[in-house]
Amino acid sequence: MRMFLIDSMMERGMDKQAIIEYFGLDASYSPTKVAGDDYVAGDDYYGSVHPETGKISLGDEAYHASDGYSAYDNFRGNYEKEIFTRNRILSGKGPAKWTEHGGIDMLKEMEYYPEEALGFQHAFKNQGFYQNASTNWLNQANAYWLQVYSSYLMREKAWYYFIYKIPRRW
Repeated sequence: MRMFLIDSMMERGMDKQAIIEYFGLDASYSPTKVAGDDYVAGDDYYGSVHPETGKISLGDEAYHASDGYSAYDNFRGNYEKEIFTRNRILSGKGPAKWTEHGGIDMLKEMEYYPEEALGFQHAFKNQGFYQNASTNWLNQANAYWLQVYSSYLMREKAWYYFIYKIPRRW
């Protein structure tokens, strides 16, 4: 049922903002990036958080599913990743930043990579809520972290990782 939930909602005429409201999420739909243009290339995006206000925007990619994966789980997982950053901003911590770029434009694009990595780590640890998402949360976390710190954020395999995949409801 969850596999085709988003698709069936859109087939019945619900727009993407109405779907966000249906699930009671504190976010808005935007077909173009509201924040993050300076460090993520391209027009298509899953979600972003404004680094000052904490406002979450979800893009078109957050609503898609690929073969055998659930659009709802992709949607929920991406929202949970963005809510992690939102909570850091609203608590006053602000997004984690890499500031050792020396002002070099190409490296400055990586300024928010640590925050992206931590968001993906949060999503990885909560994937029991959206176990049919197509995103490999662990690989994404390590990919962002590796680019700025030359090490992995989390081990590729650990015996206890099965705990994070146990289906959960809340």
